[in-house]
Amino acid sequence: MAVGEHALTSWKTAVSMFGYLDDEQTLVEKLIDQATARMELYTKRKLAARDYDAVQLDGTGRDYLLLPEYPVNSIESVNLDSSRTFGDATLLDSSDYIIDSEAGIIRLFSGVFPGCRGAVLVSYNAGFASTSQLYPMLEGGCLETVHWLKTRYAGGIGKRTETNADGMSVGYEIDLPVNVRSMLDEIMRRDR
Repeated sequence: MAVGEHALTSWKTAVSMFGYLDDEQTLVEKLIDQATARMELYTKRKLAARDYDAVQLDGTGRDYLLLPEYPVNSIESVNLDSSRTFGDATLLDSSDYIIDSEAGIIRLFSGVFPGCRGAVLVSYNAGFASTSQLYPMLEGGCLETVHWLKTRYAGGIGKRTETNADGMSVGYEIDLPVNVRSMLDEIMRRDR
């Protein structure tokens, strides 16, 4: 087994961080995919960079359009067509717009996006690339979550709170380590 295409870390990196043994590879790779999925679920967005081909979006009737995934790394094409046939004549030249990469906004220099359903067709790459300034933070959060999940499988799954005779409490988070959650709060998708 290997980790998924959009996993935030690799088996090799996990081994170098935590010294896992070869016979743990299958489990750790599953945990890497699970940790990535948990982080994406928590942030309500895809994290690792990937291509989005021929995404059909509603027009805004304004000079800007919010792309569903961000940060934007590159735009391959933007087509505007109220009839939704999207031929060559509907393709915008890259000099017709500017991109706010971090916010995922395309802004036209002149004109507006048609104000009707499905009038915009965009192909682009978005998400945190391995060259992104924030990628090491995401990979570290994934590694920490993997190790946290692995230690929980050793007998602590489902334990929410336990109080011993000395009044000391032990508790486990349900979905992600607290410091990973606080780090992810900074990039969580908000209503836009």
